[in-house]
Amino acid sequence: MTVTERAWSGRLAFGPWWLLYSGPIGPTDPHAHHAYQIVVNRGRIAVQLSGGGPAVGPIVVIDPDVTHEITGRRPHALVVYIDPDTDAGRRLSARRARAADVLDGVSNVVSAMHPDDWYQAEQIVGRVLGTILPGPGRDAPVQHAAVRETLRALPDLVVDGVTVRSMAERTGLSTSRLTHLFSREVGLPFRSYTKWLRLVGAAEHLSNGASITEAAHRAGFADGPHFTRTFRAMFGLTPTDAIGHGTWLTP
Repeated sequence: MTVTERAWSGRLAFGPWWLLYSGPIGPTDPHAHHAYQIVVNRGRIAVQLSGGGPAVGPIVVIDPDVTHEITGRRPHALVVYIDPDTDAGRRLSARRARAADVLDGVSNVVSAMHPDDWYQAEQIVGRVLGTILPGPGRDAPVQHAAVRETLRALPDLVVDGVTVRSMAERTGLSTSRLTHLFSREVGLPFRSYTKWLRLVGAAEHLSNGASITEAAHRAGFADGPHFTRTFRAMFGLTPTDAIGHGTWLTP
């Protein structure tokens, strides 16, 4: 995605299955990415969808792998990316709604929120999803001890290419049992979760001044191009572009 630098210079935060941008937005070239993209604005932002008319409204949901471009400018908006393999992604898919959702008054509440830290960003993501999706989201705490141990250990192990099989052996469960429990309690398959952990880690290294190659290796990617391809496929822009779009908030 090619963007206007001045138009995208806000705050970014990266969670285990979401990416949030908060700040000004401007026109982009046509592009596509695998993550759901939710654009929230005080007014009516326009997104041109490939093969169709513009999606216009205070909240626009762009489905995975759909070519699109933002055609207008706004001084402040929220842009949330959601992994489609997550519980939230599946709920977005099950909506069976049109790409644009005009929800009167909601954007005045949501898009006025500027996160001061990572934890506020996480709350904003939950609030955006709560606005769009009916019913309660996945907010129950992880119950199974093996899943808790897996979540605790993964940040330190993911750089070495940890697998669900090795974690199953570590926690004393079968691979199939841990796979099922992890997806059920976390809302995201094990492989997708570890991929996002690597993306988060590499982005943090980049924001701290590491090169693409250094960030990739420190986060467990084979090399810089592998990291760049994975990031672009999910979000439609390179990690260098993302890092250049503002201030990163970390936990």
